[in-house]
Amino acid sequence: MSTLRGLFGLGRRPMRTWTGLSAVVLLASGCAGIRAPLTGAESPGHRFLPIEPVIDLAGVWRFRLDPRDEGVALGWAASRTDTAEWRDIDVPGMWETQGIPASQDGAAWYRRDVLIPASAGGLDLRLNLRRVDDAATVFWNGEEAGATRAIHESTIFTIPAARVRTAEANMLAVRVTDFGGPGGFDGGPVTLVPVTPWSSTRIDIADMPGLYRIPAGQHCDFNITVDNPLPQGYFADLRVVVTPFDGVPLHDSTHGPIWINPHPDYTKPLGVLLGELPPGWYGVEITLTSGQTTVARRERAFTVTQPVRHLDPEASPFGLNSGALFHLTLASHETEGEARLAMHEATGAPWGRNDLWWGEIETARGEWDWRECDSVVSRYADHDIRLLGILSYFSAWSGGRAPATAAMREEWLEYVRRTVARYGPVIAPDLITWEKGRRGGGFGRVRAWEVWNEPNLAEFWEPEPNVEDYAELLRVTHEAIEQIDPGLTVVGCVTSGVPLHFIRGVLDAGGAGWMDVLSVHPYQGESPVDWREAVPHGQLRLLREELERRGQRAMPIWITEEGWPTTGAVDCATQAEYLVKMHVTVLASGLVDRIFWFNLNDWGAPDDNAGGHFGLCEMDHTPKPSYAAYNNLIARLHDFDQIEDHSDAAAGLHRYVFHRPVGIDHGAERVTVVWSESGEIEVSVPPGARVVNVVGSPVEPAVFGHPAAVRTETAGRMPIYLIEEIAP
Repeated sequence: MSTLRGLFGLGRRPMRTWTGLSAVVLLASGCAGIRAPLTGAESPGHRFLPIEPVIDLAGVWRFRLDPRDEGVALGWAASRTDTAEWRDIDVPGMWETQGIPASQDGAAWYRRDVLIPASAGGLDLRLNLRRVDDAATVFWNGEEAGATRAIHESTIFTIPAARVRTAEANMLAVRVTDFGGPGGFDGGPVTLVPVTPWSSTRIDIADMPGLYRIPAGQHCDFNITVDNPLPQGYFADLRVVVTPFDGVPLHDSTHGPIWINPHPDYTKPLGVLLGELPPGWYGVEITLTSGQTTVARRERAFTVTQPVRHLDPEASPFGLNSGALFHLTLASHETEGEARLAMHEATGAPWGRNDLWWGEIETARGEWDWRECDSVVSRYADHDIRLLGILSYFSAWSGGRAPATAAMREEWLEYVRRTVARYGPVIAPDLITWEKGRRGGGFGRVRAWEVWNEPNLAEFWEPEPNVEDYAELLRVTHEAIEQIDPGLTVVGCVTSGVPLHFIRGVLDAGGAGWMDVLSVHPYQGESPVDWREAVPHGQLRLLREELERRGQRAMPIWITEEGWPTTGAVDCATQAEYLVKMHVTVLASGLVDRIFWFNLNDWGAPDDNAGGHFGLCEMDHTPKPSYAAYNNLIARLHDFDQIEDHSDAAAGLHRYVFHRPVGIDHGAERVTVVWSESGEIEVSVPPGARVVNVVGSPVEPAVFGHPAAVRTETAGRMPIYLIEEIAP
């Protein structure tokens, strides 16, 4: 490993919400030295060609609808096709927003010329269409290069070097099939990237405490590492930019030339010392360049988290779908599982939700393996997270069919009785040998049990959903749990969306007597500010009215899944915005008692459409702004005992006042969450009040005259918090 000697002091560059910032960059000691860049034959190590790292394909394409799906037969994928009857269209974008009637579903074609620079000759190309609604077939110079069948599949394709022309334009054609609703390119930039020998270079941040989350009050220091796949080393420049959520860089430095070690040795050339930073989210962009070539660029992030100590964690409305530990191997519970639950714990959400798979616990009839389930329950207890256990799904021998017959329900009940008896009661009925929680001083307990997950979808209730079958499963499950411990909470319905027809069927069968809580998953595509009648508020209001008509006014409603993926029109900042608005408006409505955000982590790479992107973090735990926004939401609003809605819907102003009594980690406070849907509005800030943005970073309001004068802050689309301490 090579290191560099030296110490660089960076000038002060205060951000608007934080003053007195200073940072230094440390170059590690012990290197052969720093040399000036060499050129020509004298330059040691790998010689880089000046290749454009990314070819942006956004812009105007040619477009034509294909209602008979005959474009392939007519040669529309060919390099030379008469496009006189075609029209221009912008990519990315949906065709319904560009003058095409909304009723035009089915096939449509996109075409454009692509010029590839000579420097990329002989290289494969990586084409990324991001998100296509709904399916796509890609043609390059008339030959098919790949296809997808559904909106959630990967839209990354490799174009072999042998099919790439550099002396003339290449023809890229994409046949898009829309199965309903909007159609077209619904994601981020459409790009081509030459696949170079150094494309797999990895630059990263390392040695940061807490896996990209730093508790408030600690120093935000980290090292930069470089993993070079090439057998030769080389000199390069390294640029590091750190930018908080407000977009004003607080650190921007370039260092070099730095010697990058050849494979397999990695290089740790740089230490970045930022000192103590206020709570919030911070993006880190690292760029490695050699001569005119961008060798690698990496975007990372970290958060400075706020501690949360609840007066009554059991009563908290905040929960998070986080562990998904049954989706991991047992061996990875110690690594990936622990990382997930540590990230969950740092948000301050005291509730978690995890499925406990029947088919993994009873591996064959009468053969029980509790190792994985013991690990799941004990690890949640280790992190002081109260677990909502999901009793699910089919048995190991049913062929994926839900327990919809009397015989299958009897087998299901054996799983229910054994699982709930093992983890549910306050005093374990048998000798249980699995590990005690490190902090709880006793066995981890599961006091709330969800009966199945989304039984109204064929994906989870095969071969097809049946409300009568689910209602009967709920009845017998409730009876079994009540016999074990009548103090346990049974959560029923657990529907995708708020399908009143399905829920009414459960209630008509007597379901109100077989559950203590009714849960729903009111996912929505639009902004949560459609808050009077639209999803989810309108549907939740209808559900509450349905329960009241049936004499169930006191039955709690829990949202056990809700979230927005960072795809299409929802970028990372918008996800943070929506998270806060959804929680605030739903809690203020009084319709719901508890909300479990979905999900902690993505299960798809950031630049790949495949997999879910609902996470507060990326797959590798890199936090999105929503992670800091969630931590700030809980830190600011936990322990509230009263909410006042002072919104002005006509003016588009949303203002919600949360009253908090004296808590463990705060005095009595009045916290106002405010935003505007009608442009920027100046709001007054009470004297002495603190203002923080959506991710928890302090904001200094405008001051007129002297500190006792009226201060104002601009409220826009993104929520802000006004925090007033209440004198005893």
